Amino acid sequence: MFALGQTVGWNVSYTTLNIILPVGISFYTFQTLSYSIDIFKGDLKPTKSFLNFATFVAFFPQLVAGPIVRAKEFIFQIEKKRNFSGNDLEEGLKRFLFGFFKKAFIADTLAVNIVDPVFANPADYSVPALWMAIFAYAVQIYADFSGYSSMAIGTAKILGFNLPENFNFPYLATNISDFWRRWHMTMSRFFRDYVYITLGGSKGSQFRTNFNIAATTLISGLWHGAGWNFVIWGGLHGLYTSIYQVYRKRRKKIGNKSVKLPFVSIISSWMFTQAAVLLAWILFRTQNLSQAWLFLKGLFVSSGNETVNITLLAAMAFIGFGLDHLSGWLTENKKYDQIIIPNYVKSIVYSIIIVFLFNARPDDINPFIYFQS
Repeated sequence: MFALGQTVGWNVSYTTLNIILPVGISFYTFQTLSYSIDIFKGDLKPTKSFLNFATFVAFFPQLVAGPIVRAKEFIFQIEKKRNFSGNDLEEGLKRFLFGFFKKAFIADTLAVNIVDPVFANPADYSVPALWMAIFAYAVQIYADFSGYSSMAIGTAKILGFNLPENFNFPYLATNISDFWRRWHMTMSRFFRDYVYITLGGSKGSQFRTNFNIAATTLISGLWHGAGWNFVIWGGLHGLYTSIYQVYRKRRKKIGNKSVKLPFVSIISSWMFTQAAVLLAWILFRTQNLSQAWLFLKGLFVSSGNETVNITLLAAMAFIGFGLDHLSGWLTENKKYDQIIIPNYVKSIVYSIIIVFLFNARPDDINPFIYFQS
């Protein structure tokens, strides 16, 4: 926002900007908008208590980076009486611990050991090192943001509130629409309901549908940050989604809707989707378009010869990410629904995680990525 102000000739100090735009301003805005729009549409009745409204807007666990909570999902929880629950306390602490593990170990370890050094000087690194760095960043941003969301959900659970889930193992997605149903889900639903559907959704022609998709993703990109790299990142995802929607409709016309894709086709679709997402992350991580182009070009032709040293902790961070998504795949495919883990085993696991974090997390404190966008 500071850079955007300078671009239009508005010289403003950081102190002034921080007063005008307090922390979490985008989430204040989103939640207040959802309250007003839902009342206008008749989906919600206004609350009679200003205190309840203020608590909804400024609920501290998710204020800075989400999940984005709508009034109809939350205000009724404030209005009803809540009693202490041991189950809520246990569930909340577990969610907080796992979220903290994702952020403090997986995300920060990969940032310190791989992502930050390579992105600081991409021209110095070889092609394999650049590919490793962008893969590591994809894991980092997931662990960082889903870790924050998990901690927010856990904190709210301890207080007796239920917040909506924000991530559903996005790197299991086999198409770009599926990815956005899994990544930052509360934001995706917000833009879908209040921007995409308001513009007409998919009710018009294919051109109109593609326009609505592009407008929605461009606005989403601008929300993430006031820079051309974020705008193009949003536009690129709009292009991905438009191409996929055209492909899906053509498949439907030729009668393949009910035909299950062979295993090889599912794997190739998954690989293509993740490669597209991976390349777009370059725009999200780099500071400007020139650096993004330098990094993208280096993925295929690089004059650098520096390599990346995968430390034991970095390897463990990748393994932790893999286990996270493996558990998601097993859950989705109902592979261990009937498994009951004894409480003493849970206690041992939680204790090991706490001791491990105390000794293995990086000394450097890295801000949450979405605090910076």
